[in-house]
Amino acid sequence: MEALTEVGSSFSITRNDDLEDFSGLDLLSSVGGAFNVDDNSSLDSLDGLVQLKTIGGALTIFKNNDLQQIDALTTLTSVGGSISIDYNDELLNVDGLLGIKSLVNGKILIRFNPDLENLAGFANLVGAVSSIDIQGNDSLANLNGLEGVVSTKLGTLVRSCPELQNLSGLNGLKSVGSLTVKDND
Repeated sequence: MEALTEVGSSFSITRNDDLEDFSGLDLLSSVGGAFNVDDNSSLDSLDGLVQLKTIGGALTIFKNNDLQQIDALTTLTSVGGSISIDYNDELLNVDGLLGIKSLVNGKILIRFNPDLENLAGFANLVGAVSSIDIQGNDSLANLNGLEGVVSTKLGTLVRSCPELQNLSGLNGLKSVGSLTVKDND
């Protein structure tokens, strides 16, 4: 697949126990629909996706136990749906998302990534999103990186992040559908 530059619809890599990275997809620049990386127990990086610029649907990174970083996504500038990063036991940060500047009508869901230390990868995101759902990130000390989000029409939830010290990363919010900050102790 070394010549592949575009996937017209969805891209799904699911339950590949020996897959360690995405070598061989170095020219992939566009996915027309959803982009799902789910339940790949040996995947430790997204290396090989260094040319990916646009995803037409949601970006989901779910239950990749050895995934430590998503830095290969730094060229990604557009996601047409929600960003969901859940249950990645060794993920340290989301720095690979720094190229994303807007997420119109999309949700930010960052849940149950016990080693996740920060959200700085969202630092260039500006404007409104549908909702923010941050839960169960045991090592997350602050929400810095979300300062550019000005509204969440469905709401903002920050829950069960025992190392959370402050909410200053939400200082840019001007309106929310609801706000729940709960069980962060």
